[in-house]
Amino acid sequence: MINKLIDKITPIYNDYRENKDKMSPNLSICLMYEIGGLLKEYLDSNDVKPHNLYRKIYGRSEGSFDNTKKSYITREFLGRCFRINNMFSNKEDIMSKFPSLGSFTNFRESMPFFDNEKYKFEGDEMDKLLSLLNSDLPNKKIHSIIKKLQKEKIGIRNDRKQRLNDFDSYKKVFVDFYNRAYKMKLEGVKTSESDLYIKLSKNLSAMCSDEIQYTPFEIPDNIEETEKAFCELVDFFITRKTFVEIRRFRKVIDVKRFSMLSEYLYEIAS
Repeated sequence: MINKLIDKITPIYNDYRENKDKMSPNLSICLMYEIGGLLKEYLDSNDVKPHNLYRKIYGRSEGSFDNTKKSYITREFLGRCFRINNMFSNKEDIMSKFPSLGSFTNFRESMPFFDNEKYKFEGDEMDKLLSLLNSDLPNKKIHSIIKKLQKEKIGIRNDRKQRLNDFDSYKKVFVDFYNRAYKMKLEGVKTSESDLYIKLSKNLSAMCSDEIQYTPFEIPDNIEETEKAFCELVDFFITRKTFVEIRRFRKVIDVKRFSMLSEYLYEIAS
């Protein structure tokens, strides 16, 4: 049954993946809503927890390297689709709330204000948030306002600069991206983000020891979730003032994996 679900999700996901750069953000949300509906339908009919379902769809066990997966659809993406489906009553609801949404990223950052019972906005607060997200202000300006709202309302920092204590989550991000890159290398797939991949390759080589200069880089908005998560992970490590975190991480991931992934990325970018 899981394969039938994957067969239903895959064409919608491929549409999202192939067209998200030119697709309006509100249509992206609609596609994710549709995927979330398929997940909900399956969950309602089968005795399985959401995170277990996402793992089955992704097709890989935690901590493994180089093994075949059932789909490219990450657990993070699936979880977000399920959240979106629970936020809105239908696609018309989405389009009416976001007639001129300028950035999916800004919507993503605002999600706790839509579905977290502790922080959910109502009434005037929600009206102001929707007006902000649909405004013609520059996306960076809107993003900074949302970050300020997060700090005021949620009271925690939720960016890639924060100190993360769960090294298991680091490992998951690394392993997910490692397997993705390995498969791309195996199939001869090249990336359109060659400059980014070259810089990631250099930083991975540098992360093997404490002696080499890191290479700063910008994280594009239009890359896949697996790529973005890995970029944020690398950025976190290379912007530390000391080597404490990366030394600890090298105890979680063998150094040879850093070196191998560096080689994969260089080959994919060439």
